[in-house]
Amino acid sequence: MDAKDLWGFDLKPWIGSVRGSHKAGKGLQGQLYVAKRLEDLPETILNPLHEWQKKQIKAHTKVLRAQTATGLQWFLIVSPESDTEHHYGVFKNSSYQRTRDEVGKLLPEICDAKLESLTVETFGLSDEHTLGMWVGFELAAYDFNQSGRRRQDLPLLISKNFSAEVVTKAANLVSGTNIARHFVNLPANELNPTTYAIAVKELFTGFKTSKVQVWDSDKLRVEKMNLVLAVGGASQYEPCLIHIRYRPKGVKLKPIAIVGKGITFDTGGLDIKPTSAMRIMKKDMGGSASVLGLAYWAEKSQVPLPIDFYLVIAENSVSSTAFRPGDIVRSRQGLRVEIDNTDAEGRLVMADAIDVALSQENDDKPRLLIDASTLTGAMRVAVGLDLIGMFANDDGFAEKLQVAGFERGDLCWRMPLYEPYERKLKSDFADLSNADGSGHGGAITAALFLHKFVGKTPWIHLDFNAYCNSPQGAYRTVGGNGQGVQALARFMEMLT
Repeated sequence: MDAKDLWGFDLKPWIGSVRGSHKAGKGLQGQLYVAKRLEDLPETILNPLHEWQKKQIKAHTKVLRAQTATGLQWFLIVSPESDTEHHYGVFKNSSYQRTRDEVGKLLPEICDAKLESLTVETFGLSDEHTLGMWVGFELAAYDFNQSGRRRQDLPLLISKNFSAEVVTKAANLVSGTNIARHFVNLPANELNPTTYAIAVKELFTGFKTSKVQVWDSDKLRVEKMNLVLAVGGASQYEPCLIHIRYRPKGVKLKPIAIVGKGITFDTGGLDIKPTSAMRIMKKDMGGSASVLGLAYWAEKSQVPLPIDFYLVIAENSVSSTAFRPGDIVRSRQGLRVEIDNTDAEGRLVMADAIDVALSQENDDKPRLLIDASTLTGAMRVAVGLDLIGMFANDDGFAEKLQVAGFERGDLCWRMPLYEPYERKLKSDFADLSNADGSGHGGAITAALFLHKFVGKTPWIHLDFNAYCNSPQGAYRTVGGNGQGVQALARFMEMLT
């Protein structure tokens, strides 16, 4: 698909048009100098500054704006590395994250200057710094409220240290992240299971290594995906399963399967949420949005790994056809599940989708399963909004993903799969219950529920928020943040 309109989202990244040179017009020109350390800035650039401005930079001011004879200039010194050694108990920002967020925070000020062009020159930056810089520009440029879903006051970008390879890598990564953000930001009256499937088909039209297949409700019944059908049964929009099959040429590895939760709106069902908890439940498809963004990144980057992406899509609504507390529903795998709480619906749809992913045969049998979801409020209580809660039954894969998250500023924290808590899922009438009403360890019991459907396959479960409640770093607007895309993209690179 080309850069045509997808519900107002321009797929062509702003940084994708960066140039190595530019014939200046009559508009205001600006320069941005980004350096790792003050000592990396050459004297020829510092000379036009007043002494008090030089003193500010020498006092380790991160950003200085100056009007000089050569135009409007910004000097950005990337934050020095923390003296605290990084380990899994104390996170410090990676060079990528520091540069991404500091450049992103600066963009609104640059846009307010109404520049025709901005010339960017870097000094002493590693490839990771530079990648983070370009990603920061594009993340900060996204604005759901703007026509075209991007700020309209963006200058033309000129790079004195132009690297097409790094810019392309950044453009692919941030395009996937912003697609995830955009789908989360779409209101539920626009994005529902029917329109979601249409949008994914449109998004991947014309790609040679990715094929999209949609299982409608009739196919779900044939496949005995009764948990998905139960959750989506009250909505006028029937549930579906979207499969994006990515197969790069010449790669003979076993595939990785990635499953994303896509509840386009979650009322809680008959166990209805209070108003405050329901207000932003359009974001309950954030796991599927991040998986979708990752699939787009994989296709654009041509990552040399076969991957199956599954988006399980439903709306948890309220009507006379809603499933009820006390209902017993047989999963696709065969386990009978008693419904303790209709607001614990995410694990239900994920269980059926996980079984689909794991039941593939021969060359399509996955060697690793990852699932991503906005699954539990309990995880938000445990690690807050910024961190991804991670459960895994394989130490090697878990450690790789934790390192990948650190490198990309998409931080993961591993949680315990404490099997004795399986007693909380006991049912007097079925094989297991879908929830535990005690209020303690809810994120763990949700993970243990999914673990019942995984078996011995290496598996990682990600539980995250997918949403910025306030501007933060390069994320300059409230709304979807594409959580997980940058970490998983780096993880996929590490597996190649």
